[in-house]
Amino acid sequence: MNQRRHLSLVAAAATLMAAAPIKVLFNDWSWLVDSIFVVAIVCAVGIGSRAMRLPVWAQPVVGLVAVMLVVTLVSVRDVAIAGLIPGPAAWHKIGDLLTAAGNDIRTLGIPVDSDPGLLMLTTAGIGIVAVFVDFLAVSLHRPAAAGLPLLAVYAVPVAIDTKSIYFAEYAIGAAGYLWLLVTDNVDRVRVFGRRFTGEGKGVDMWEPSPLAAVGRRIAVGCVALAILVPLVVPGFNTTLVGVLGTVGGSGDGTGNCPRCAPSGSVNLLATLAGKLNENDTITLAHVTTSDATPEYLRFAVATQLTKNGFLTVAPVGQPLSRGTPNSYIPNIPSTHQSATVTVASLNLNYLPIYALPTNGTLQGIGDDWRFDQDSDEIFSTQAHTTQGMSYSFEYDKPTYTPELLRTALPLKPSDPLQRSMTAVPENVKQVEDIVKDPSMQANDEYDRVLNLYKYFSTSNGFFYSTSTKPGTTGTDIGNFLTQKTGFCVQYAAALAWVVRAAGFPARVALGFNLGTKDNTGVWSLTNKALHAWTEVYFDGFGWVPFDATPSAGGTSYTAWAPNPNAAIAPGGNGSTGPDENITPGSSAHPNPGLTERGTPGGGIGPQGGSSVPWWTYVVILALLAIAASPFAARARLRRLRTSAGSFPAGQVDDTDIGVLADDGKIITAQRRRVHAVWDEFVDTLVDFGIGIDPTETPRAAAERVAGTPYLSDDVVRDVQQLGQAEERARYAARPGMTPSFAAALRRIRRAFADRAPWRTRLRALLLPPSVTSRWRGAVVGAAAQASAWMQGVRDAVVRTVNVRARLASSRR
Repeated sequence: MNQRRHLSLVAAAATLMAAAPIKVLFNDWSWLVDSIFVVAIVCAVGIGSRAMRLPVWAQPVVGLVAVMLVVTLVSVRDVAIAGLIPGPAAWHKIGDLLTAAGNDIRTLGIPVDSDPGLLMLTTAGIGIVAVFVDFLAVSLHRPAAAGLPLLAVYAVPVAIDTKSIYFAEYAIGAAGYLWLLVTDNVDRVRVFGRRFTGEGKGVDMWEPSPLAAVGRRIAVGCVALAILVPLVVPGFNTTLVGVLGTVGGSGDGTGNCPRCAPSGSVNLLATLAGKLNENDTITLAHVTTSDATPEYLRFAVATQLTKNGFLTVAPVGQPLSRGTPNSYIPNIPSTHQSATVTVASLNLNYLPIYALPTNGTLQGIGDDWRFDQDSDEIFSTQAHTTQGMSYSFEYDKPTYTPELLRTALPLKPSDPLQRSMTAVPENVKQVEDIVKDPSMQANDEYDRVLNLYKYFSTSNGFFYSTSTKPGTTGTDIGNFLTQKTGFCVQYAAALAWVVRAAGFPARVALGFNLGTKDNTGVWSLTNKALHAWTEVYFDGFGWVPFDATPSAGGTSYTAWAPNPNAAIAPGGNGSTGPDENITPGSSAHPNPGLTERGTPGGGIGPQGGSSVPWWTYVVILALLAIAASPFAARARLRRLRTSAGSFPAGQVDDTDIGVLADDGKIITAQRRRVHAVWDEFVDTLVDFGIGIDPTETPRAAAERVAGTPYLSDDVVRDVQQLGQAEERARYAARPGMTPSFAAALRRIRRAFADRAPWRTRLRALLLPPSVTSRWRGAVVGAAAQASAWMQGVRDAVVRTVNVRARLASSRR
């Protein structure tokens, strides 16, 4: 059996390269150290099992056992037998780590710290993938099928946060897969011995063949399509890679995605952005409630905080038939209310509902809807709201007071909610300045949060505006806190960010503000009433809303979160103060949009800056420079050659050094000028697809080209003179007087271009074959040299570590 050690090493490297996107999930590189260790063990076990002639079916089994031992050694060695073999205590601890990892996946925002549960899950997952890649590519000789487990590794971080996976990670994974395919094909060819051409000439293993060239073009073309199609097709945003930093999700753009969970980070925000940016006012729902002063109607929360803002995560929960557990705390004053919601033009996988619905009171909803107790969201993976849909429910409306909230005790640092809902992706100077400001300090959670909430007031320069300007701080939240102008999304996310930075759990809620009430007591909610606000967790009280948006954004103030710019009557809602300003030129209607950019997939966050990251422009410029490099190289070479042949007859460049004739003229320099002009003529023929026979003499080649029917007499004469000059430069003892060919070359090129198809002309201009063929040859030559070097290294390693020889010697 061919052990194919070299392919085993490449399969291991391809697995690690496919795992490159995982770096966005963690704050450090501990995952990579563990991954390299487990992949190296899997590779060594695979090579060893094939060296010992184990059956094919046994090889993945041995690999999985090796993964289990590595996971035990890395994660639970303190309770394992001999630190390596998992016993009952080890399996119990593994179960605990898996449970903790599941909770962290649901609650933590990325990037996360490398805690034991997530590290164990990552190590085990990459190890299992490495086993199957090695089994498919090496044992079964099916490297193409190995792309499926490699894709599984790549898909995990992409599914968690599409905004963080860019071209570099995609290119690394694609390169690893292509490397695996190429190595397998080279090994297959090597089995048959050396390659030869039809003339019997030996061909190196890495030299191209027509079939290999077709395969390379297909591979490069597919990768290019995956990258370029999102840029040229309007509205196309369902690709695997986010080249410009934002990728949309699947679905129809309306939030109706029957194949996926209703993750608001993509479909939900795309729906809201589209509704909010419409010029017309569209009624989305009607609400009837027994509450004379209702609060916000809520349908989702955003808990995942990234550098680009808050994102929603896919909810999970039990069917509504099992009830809606009410998280109401009895010692908080409350009133029992009822409400009926009638859907108009709203199409979501979420149900708008008031907080704290009473268990068992929801009527008019089918079995497809579920309830997430952690987020108090009612959602569905199959159904969505439709026009005319009506449902009713009862709920408890709590009345928080400052006195009660001041009694809340801080959560313990080990509390999962404290760990997950206080995480921030980075330390931002503007946020740190606010949090560390002495005026923002207090002795209890409520007063501390209240001080941070009051910071977003007009007295500190904050205004409501539907338009923002790009900033220079390098972060969206830094731009917003510097410019102090924005709308509800930015105020809600900024307050939640600074509250988290202060050490208290916070999230962003999505829903509707009050809207408008008609004479019959029905509240109408339009696309202009869509709103976002902040919720802060108080132990013993739950999630308490705080809305820092100025009143121009449709804000309703409360006794515990009063208007920071006006006096508040005790126990009542805040009134709009006279200093609630709107920046000049901005729209005065409340909350016209959840995102200024309105791009599908945009996260909820302070977006004071440009939606396109700065490095995107660098990447675009680099791609343009790469695309223009063949044109630039061809233009430069043509200029050098033309200038070399443009000296009048008999004139000698003082810088030339060559053989002197009896009359003192430099013969070598004259020959070199003619050769340069002839090379330019040949490259022109190559660029326009005119065949070249390397066995022809210059005169024969010139006569053949001059016989082209459509050439004018002047061009024919230029071609013939050029052929004669090249012939003399090659064979004559003295090349003689040579005329200037600069004008002749221009006429020849123009004559070919005038009669060539437009595709040929475009290729000759942007991707001249005379340049690309040379570059391709250089790359193939470099690859051949690299392959020979790697083969030498591999042979040296095999000679040093010869498992079969060592096993044979041990049997003697």
